[in-house]
Amino acid sequence: MAILLLNEMKKVYLQKRKYLCKELQKIGLEFVPPQGTFYVYVRIPTTFEKDAAVYADKLAHEALIAVIPGSAFEAAGSRYFRISYAVSMEKLQLAVQRLTVFVHNTAADKSHIQEVRK
Repeated sequence: MAILLLNEMKKVYLQKRKYLCKELQKIGLEFVPPQGTFYVYVRIPTTFEKDAAVYADKLAHEALIAVIPGSAFEAAGSRYFRISYAVSMEKLQLAVQRLTVFVHNTAADKSHIQEVRK
């Protein structure tokens, strides 16, 4: 019985991992594919001039998504954040929708600024 439950849980996490990685690619974000973990290490867009701690704060306040800046884990993580898929699929889909809107709005804001500077 326990093995069946573990196999089912593994299957569910694999589905959520595949979903999240596929969606991150669609959004255009670079990431480190998970190797047996339940989170993805995502690179913040190069157009965002500040570090991942500021990006994570903006995600929390503007998109209502909780992520952890990579700098909380290692010094080289200042351009990355971790997003977990250890939530229900519904919450993960909502987070992806919010992240998509946030990334596209941020990119649109940046392109507008660059046009104004020209």
